[in-house]
Amino acid sequence: MAQTANARKRPPSRLVTLPCEIKLFIMDPLSLAEVGRLCRAHTSWRDIAQCCMYKKDVAEDTSTAILWAALGGQDDPTGRYEMQCSVLKRFMQWGQARYHNDADKRAIAQAKVNARYVGDDGTFATALHFAAAKGRLPVVKQLLGHGASLSAKCSGFQAFESRGIPTIDVTEHEGHGRCRFGSLMHTAIRRAEWLPLMAPLLLRHYEVVKALVFCKAPAILTQPPITVFHYVAAMGSKEFNAERVETEPAPRRRRKRKAEEESQSQNFTSPMEVHLSFFKAYPDYLDVPFSRNQASALHIAIQRDNEEAFNQLIDHGADVNALTILDCSPLHEAVKRSCAAFLSLPRPPLRAYISRLLERGADPNAVTNTSPPETPMMCILPVDSISWGARHAKDMEAILDALIRGGARVDEGLHEGRTMMHYINDRVLDNLSCAGLGYDACFEKLLFFLHDHHEAKVNTRIQPGNRTILGELIRRIARDHLDMADTWTPTKAYFKKLLNIGAHVSASEADEAFRHWLARPALRSLYSNIVDHCKGSLSQPVIDEAFTRSIEDIDLKLWKAICEHLGPPTNASQLVAAAFDWPFDSFWQQVRDTLRFDGKYVSPLGETYLHMLVRRLKRGGYSRTRLALEEAHIFVEKGVKISVLDANGKMAVQYLRKEGLDFSTELRAYLMDERNRELNLF
Repeated sequence: MAQTANARKRPPSRLVTLPCEIKLFIMDPLSLAEVGRLCRAHTSWRDIAQCCMYKKDVAEDTSTAILWAALGGQDDPTGRYEMQCSVLKRFMQWGQARYHNDADKRAIAQAKVNARYVGDDGTFATALHFAAAKGRLPVVKQLLGHGASLSAKCSGFQAFESRGIPTIDVTEHEGHGRCRFGSLMHTAIRRAEWLPLMAPLLLRHYEVVKALVFCKAPAILTQPPITVFHYVAAMGSKEFNAERVETEPAPRRRRKRKAEEESQSQNFTSPMEVHLSFFKAYPDYLDVPFSRNQASALHIAIQRDNEEAFNQLIDHGADVNALTILDCSPLHEAVKRSCAAFLSLPRPPLRAYISRLLERGADPNAVTNTSPPETPMMCILPVDSISWGARHAKDMEAILDALIRGGARVDEGLHEGRTMMHYINDRVLDNLSCAGLGYDACFEKLLFFLHDHHEAKVNTRIQPGNRTILGELIRRIARDHLDMADTWTPTKAYFKKLLNIGAHVSASEADEAFRHWLARPALRSLYSNIVDHCKGSLSQPVIDEAFTRSIEDIDLKLWKAICEHLGPPTNASQLVAAAFDWPFDSFWQQVRDTLRFDGKYVSPLGETYLHMLVRRLKRGGYSRTRLALEEAHIFVEKGVKISVLDANGKMAVQYLRKEGLDFSTELRAYLMDERNRELNLF
């Protein structure tokens, strides 16, 4: 205790008792950092050194005092930040002391507050960026009063992270790892340069945001441009309508100004109030395109299912026909989002978006420049073939009704002339190809819904080739073997329904469809009137092939159909020769009596029709010999030459004895008489 008392009685050091003039003379050559260390020596030096420190700070390109006012010191729970404001005020007084006119004072103040602070890692920002990000409203107001630029750029989130201000973390939902604004917006924010309004908006300092908006801060938050409307559209409806900022409760501790804090906490700005103020402050920025995909705020609100932002944008006149880089309109986006919500989860009222867009004049026939191009109606079809539930199917029908009532043209052809019916048919055919794993008739029902309720045309042609829906189905049956047992039942049902609504094949695809029809017995039993549909369109080779197939298959029904509707074959003589391979019956008689064949026909083996008759007789093809004689009379009348020799050098009459057919004496006598008459032997 005695030693402490003696120390107190000891006279002060000469370093403390130096006159102020000498202290100023000592501090004059020192750097700003060295003066700061000297201030910690004694309070007498600190009081005098302030003048020198401000003087030296003014001489620097970037002011340490302004940076400290924006970033330094502890956060003030009352929001007053009196010390920071005092430092900023003193700096301006010392910096402007040597100037006598107001213009020079404003110039030096503006130059200092807009100085760019560059970090060791190359990041940069101005004091206004930092003060706004820290939520220091009084400091922000002072900086704005001294001419701080509202259009100054910083290097983005890195500038704040390097100064200990977390910004990117708030773009993700706590505990979920999901992007608060969606992946596209999240990525764009990370890569962009920020303007002063971006950081306080992101960090929910709404009092600062309100002040910046009042001072006409630009609506564009970043470069490349992200506007305030992109921002509010990307957030959820809950955050858009929030009445206050949800924060974690701070630990309880003693505060000297408890009453002041309570009064201060009552004067808050709600997030919803700030969000709504954007629509009044920036009416000309509603349709600014976003980043590389050129989406408008209306597109983003639909993508993020922000119904409140969507309604505000519509009510304030946002362009309902704004296009992205792919010419996708908000109506395209709304239909896609509605039809993608097929899961059995609680779905948002996305159909309301479509109704409001159509009411405001959205074009229901807008076409994208994708491959293939799409109208809003075609966006109903999902990318993957996923089964629809009954509820979702009803929703899709309601959306189709709304679009068509709004003016959508159901029969408008796009890529290769494909209409909505063709695109639905493609999905039906894909489902039929996988019918072995279970067939879903959702698209089939949608196709017939369009035809029954909106008179969609089922026979519209696709280019090239003028292909039709029915022709595509026939080709798919042949290609994918849909007439197999596991896929034929749904295929047959779909085929019959198409026929019932008047589907048929076009003239240009008649040959191909008819060949597939001939080759598939299942199709022939199903599509009996294809011959009538294709008459006048089939080429002669196909007609010849049809006659040949009917004779090979001994199909009397097919024979009657092609004889009734198609022209005569060019190979009638060959067909009659081929028909000799079957027994004598009613079908053979129709072939013989219907076709106009050449009686002088000789087969490649040198056989006439009489040679073939004898061969049939030997085979037992005639139930009575009399029938063979009658048929011989018919062929002779047609001009068959009896004296013609076959490849073995024999006439037909010679085979009667050689083959042991002496029982047919009448036939042999008739042929001998006709041969003699032919050779003029009488």
